[in-house]
Amino acid sequence: MVIYLIMKNIYINPLFYIVSLIMLATGFFKPFLFMIIYLIIHEIGHITIAYILGYRVVKINVFPCGLLTIFNMKINDPIFKDFLIAIAGPLFQIISYHFIKKYYFIHLFLIIFNLIPIYPLDGSKIISFFLYLFFPYKKCNNILFYLSFILCIFIIIYFCFNFNLIYILVFITLFIRVIEFYRNRNYLFNSFIMERLLYDFNFVFVKRINNINNMYKERSHYIDGEGEREYIKKYLNYDV
Repeated sequence: MVIYLIMKNIYINPLFYIVSLIMLATGFFKPFLFMIIYLIIHEIGHITIAYILGYRVVKINVFPCGLLTIFNMKINDPIFKDFLIAIAGPLFQIISYHFIKKYYFIHLFLIIFNLIPIYPLDGSKIISFFLYLFFPYKKCNNILFYLSFILCIFIIIYFCFNFNLIYILVFITLFIRVIEFYRNRNYLFNSFIMERLLYDFNFVFVKRINNINNMYKERSHYIDGEGEREYIKKYLNYDV
């Protein structure tokens, strides 16, 4: 079942082909092969835990030095589930290395790379887990964007001065995803509040706020003294 999920709905980013050709042309076929093996094992970790938690694969994107699996998760689903799925990839890869024991540098690089807090790497999901505990959803996304943007710029500049074409291409790909994340911020927020209207989420905590932009994940709200759903209906001009 897991192998079937991996093979279904795969999109390969064009830069992946460029990086692959560079690696093969420079005689790094075997290291590149083991990098692919580690990446697949890493992603199997995400998919396996997501499947256990009741989620299914919608799409798998293949990028240079990484895969990104999209699951049928709701934005308002419990944040610990996203956290568990995020850490499962590195954990599966670490466990697998004790059996493969090949190309430690590649294995270590992929672990460190995926834990960088740049959207949409695993590190961004792990840091988002802690951000969501203390800040509103919209503010968390803004913090994540600026952090990702700044890190991408600094890393790209660093590898331009210490010229490494592979790393430059990898982080340019990430930078494009960060910009897409910024452009979609309003859509994400509207989806976040629309889910509150369409689905019944049983949140334990209730928080009073005076602005819809200050809504938190995993908390229901009273907004300006009005129930959350009623306020959202007026905000979206939603007639139900």
